[in-house]
Amino acid sequence: MITIIESPNNWQNLYNEIVVGVSGSNSTQPNFQFLCDVNVSGQTNPVTRLTYPKQPLVGTVQINVADVVKNYVTYDFSSFNTLDLVKCASSEAKYWLEFGEIYDVSGVPTIFANQAQYGTSGSPKSGSNAIFDFLDWSKTAFSTGKLLSTSNQVSLNDNSYREKIRNNQQRFLTFFSTDSSNIVIVDLVLYNTQGAATFSSSYSTYTPHTGIVSLNIGDTMLDFFGASGFMTSSAYYRVDIRNSVDEIVFTKTIDIDNSCTQFTNYRLHWLNSMGGFDAFNFNMVSTERIEIDTKEFKKVQQLGYAKTDRLKTKYFTKFMESVTLNSDLLSDAEYAALEELVLSPVVMLETSPSTYVPVNVVANNYVKKKYEQGRTIPNMELTIQYSFDNYRQSL
Repeated sequence: MITIIESPNNWQNLYNEIVVGVSGSNSTQPNFQFLCDVNVSGQTNPVTRLTYPKQPLVGTVQINVADVVKNYVTYDFSSFNTLDLVKCASSEAKYWLEFGEIYDVSGVPTIFANQAQYGTSGSPKSGSNAIFDFLDWSKTAFSTGKLLSTSNQVSLNDNSYREKIRNNQQRFLTFFSTDSSNIVIVDLVLYNTQGAATFSSSYSTYTPHTGIVSLNIGDTMLDFFGASGFMTSSAYYRVDIRNSVDEIVFTKTIDIDNSCTQFTNYRLHWLNSMGGFDAFNFNMVSTERIEIDTKEFKKVQQLGYAKTDRLKTKYFTKFMESVTLNSDLLSDAEYAALEELVLSPVVMLETSPSTYVPVNVVANNYVKKKYEQGRTIPNMELTIQYSFDNYRQSL
């Protein structure tokens, strides 16, 4: 029989290891193998069957199922432009594991499946699209360290520095919450440069959700609260998120950037290592480039050709657009946070309050800079390339 001797947490980050340790009482049987059926909610199960041979003189094995389950998570972004709390269904996966054994019976390989289970179809375990760096990882890091509560007021975003936002821009907060009564009330207060409140409002009709959830506290929410007209006369705003008993579970303060600029503003949103989306504005001079790839053939002309006849003809034209961005002077915290942008596999360029274009950051290295005693760091230069190619007709 199979016995589970080591289990992961009920919530795990799927891009790190999810290890289950099992032992087999029949491990001395001929050609013995451990068996693991991986099941994922919403899929035709099992999605895969893993088998592991027994090691000599050892009746146990450790099985890492993260490489399988992580194939069933992606990310949530397009549904964020909403007034409601959004369930990030694509950012998490629910799974359960069934263990068995295979060994020879009278010389015939025989499967003895489902002798032990970790989770069930009715009560599956959960994992998110998060990943911890090697030195930060432990199997409890995600479940306890990132859980939203009154005592642990955290989001799955970088909150190490005070952010800036311009009028008509969005900002998305992502949370890990196992209590559907955590995010019930949202208070909004705008302040002027003297710190006096210029506008306040509250909303409390949010759809309850658990797991990975997201809330827009940018332009869409400000419009809904009736605050957009106060943006040009305010210096910053604060959003307080409260639970069903009116306790604060999270607070976010954002500076309002009303400065005039002669340059185009580029606002990027990127998937961070915790599965949330962070954002940053690049306000300084930008340079647009077009890389062109063409193919042509040489046409044989008849003797009576005209001067307007074409000899060499392009039959294929593809071009790729990129933009080199420059930021303002950065603080230590801002510069450190932008490392996640450089490393992120998913980056979106916000072109309007409801339109986003996927781009890729063109970078082969990232130099970490740090100035002591609060000095600012020189601006960051970054090149983004649109993730799609454009074509022209061939004649």
